[in-house]
Amino acid sequence: MDVTGQQADGRWDRVVDRVDRSEEAGLTKDDRPVAKRDALSDPAPGPRVFGRTRLMVPATFDAALPDSELAAWE
Repeated sequence: MDVTGQQADGRWDRVVDRVDRSEEAGLTKDDRPVAKRDALSDPAPGPRVFGRTRLMVPATFDAALPDSELAAWE
């Protein structure tokens, strides 16, 4: 399914539904392809890889720091 930006503007929900059903959607501008959307093969995230090192980022990575730690940085 190929759509122009103008065509997709009011129907992104339908485009996403088709992609969710494993169809591919192409976005065109002036009759030339500019983007492609397809379903994720594995939507579950795995461990992050930085360079050659495997690094597990804990779920608490973005948690607020304790006041004692914040005070040390002031």
